[in-house]
Amino acid sequence: MEGPASVSGRALNSIRNRLFRSGYNGYMKRASVSQAKNSLSALLRNVRRGDTVLVTHRGKPVAEIRPCDADLLTDEAAAELVQQDLADPPRASLDLAAFVSRRRPRLPEGCTASRLIAAERDGNR
Repeated sequence: MEGPASVSGRALNSIRNRLFRSGYNGYMKRASVSQAKNSLSALLRNVRRGDTVLVTHRGKPVAEIRPCDADLLTDEAAAELVQQDLADPPRASLDLAAFVSRRRPRLPEGCTASRLIAAERDGNR
């Protein structure tokens, strides 16, 4: 039985060309829901390069996958992490006053955080 590693480069290009049909003016790629599900990694690689992908269900558009707008993020480091696909953009802004006023967890008497972490790690081995 042949696995995915045995697919030739020519076959992959053929699959890619069938999967990503040009949309309006050739700028938007299209994929059905099942195609998107089966090749999400390839879709996301294209999105990271700046492409927008229109996802269709029975030929009708249902979703659009496009690069996130990193300019909306105020923290440049966070924007870079999002761009590198190492983090998700924030869903909401942080309510700093509510965060600071939250009750902080307390360690048991005579115990350090590093000891707790080491014990947890030892327990997972």
